[in-house]
Amino acid sequence: MKNENEEQSLGDTWGEFTGYPFLKVKDMEELKLGDSFPFVVTSVSIKDEDEDTRPVISLTGDYEGITYRHDLNVTNARFIRDTAKVPRPKDLVGKVITFHVEEVLNPKGQKVKGIRIEGVT
Repeated sequence: MKNENEEQSLGDTWGEFTGYPFLKVKDMEELKLGDSFPFVVTSVSIKDEDEDTRPVISLTGDYEGITYRHDLNVTNARFIRDTAKVPRPKDLVGKVITFHVEEVLNPKGQKVKGIRIEGVT
């Protein structure tokens, strides 16, 4: 399912076809709990691959000069909608999302480092 932003940028980079690396905590090994970092959103798409699961908002953006993809989990999507008051996912293009690293529970109930949103500007 394509959105307006994808259609406008189609063919601009190979990452659109080969995929960008996912932004994960392991990419920021030097960061400690509580550290924050900016992520400049360059495109927004919707992943709707499975009829049995909800669609996922996927962001493409830059962190330290490298283009990454980051799929929003429910916690981060709700923060953007409810706290940052961004009316539509596509309105994130051009915005800076400040992520931070914090301790979260994984699906098995174990404490792990996770990426959470601190703010959107």
